[in-house]
Amino acid sequence: MTKTWWLYVLYFAFRFAWLLTLPITEAPDEANHLWVVRFLFDNLRLPIHEEVFAAGTPAVYGSLAQFGYAPHLLIAKFFPGSMLDTTARIGSIFIGVGTLWAAIQIGKELFADKPLYRIALPLSIVVHPQLVFVNSYINPDSTTITLTSIIFYLLVIAIKRGLTTKKSLLIGLLLGWVALAKQTGLVLIPAIFGGMVAALWLHSASLPTSLACLSLAFISMTGISLWWFVRNFYEFGGDIFGSKTMYQTWSTILPRKNGVIVHPWPLVTTHAWWRYVWFDFWGLFGYMNRYLWRPIYFIYLGITTASIYGWLPKPALPKKDRGEAAIWILFAVCILLHLGSMIYVTITNVSGPHGRYLFPSVIPVFALLLAGLSRLKSQVGNTLVWLLIGLSAASTIGAWLVFYRP
Repeated sequence: MTKTWWLYVLYFAFRFAWLLTLPITEAPDEANHLWVVRFLFDNLRLPIHEEVFAAGTPAVYGSLAQFGYAPHLLIAKFFPGSMLDTTARIGSIFIGVGTLWAAIQIGKELFADKPLYRIALPLSIVVHPQLVFVNSYINPDSTTITLTSIIFYLLVIAIKRGLTTKKSLLIGLLLGWVALAKQTGLVLIPAIFGGMVAALWLHSASLPTSLACLSLAFISMTGISLWWFVRNFYEFGGDIFGSKTMYQTWSTILPRKNGVIVHPWPLVTTHAWWRYVWFDFWGLFGYMNRYLWRPIYFIYLGITTASIYGWLPKPALPKKDRGEAAIWILFAVCILLHLGSMIYVTITNVSGPHGRYLFPSVIPVFALLLAGLSRLKSQVGNTLVWLLIGLSAASTIGAWLVFYRP
């Protein structure tokens, strides 16, 4: 067993504590996720239009992609159906191990000469309050996060050492699963293909090789996922992604004023929208109504501000090589794509601002955050890294003790 075994021990300890005591009424939309999982568990097929509409609000996710629940079903099949609400949760924890593994590998690649930062990247994944929460109940997010995290690792080594047809095939297969897991992962497709192009260009790949790699990734991605979108088009009256059907079902329970639906999220042009994204990224529990101690969010803001300052140009620092620069640009673009998608779904009234929608790029977020801190004076940067990790661990344990202890 490697030196990082203790990270896995901590990972399971934090998440199983939450899993065993978190009520289903406190996990956002878990009852709706459970409807999909139970339908798949009982029928071993996808639900059709009539079944989704007949079930009503509990089946609000019945028209969305269902293959993010594959790990939950795999675990649940080893136990009686009466235990499904608990055993399916274990699927979120076990698939989430892939995110930790990817963070360990990426930490080695990006912070090879900085031991503290190398271990801080996976450790931040282990103790992040909101990520622990998400990994502890039934949802397709955990699957999506792991798939994109592994893709990021493949892209990092491709940019550093070259892209091969085998890596391209694997990236395409994983992207196909992402497309069938949750829509929050779909927005990363342009950035991921951009990262592949960067890897090919940086290593002066020939045109035939470049076309072969990109084509292989695209064909494998569409080969796995395209059938589902075609099926949805015919099954749900042209609703390719299933989101229109979801909203149609969900909107029936939303409050109305003078016959007009009142959506439960702030306008994108308000400070409240951005504050909600920030809170929900770091830790917002229950049905987004249980907050961390408010000063904690400001401490996180201070650490992030210091990291941004660290990224400002400084002549004394050595310039990064093109490959490393490409990795940081890729990571930044992924975050911007997520923010853009959140703005879009808010404006179109499909959903609201949720910081956890950034989680398919959680490794890029923390890698950029830590890299910025590493560019500060060593004593300052190291202190802030320890503060980040300690604050996250304390917040995760504290929130569990306050809200969900046995």
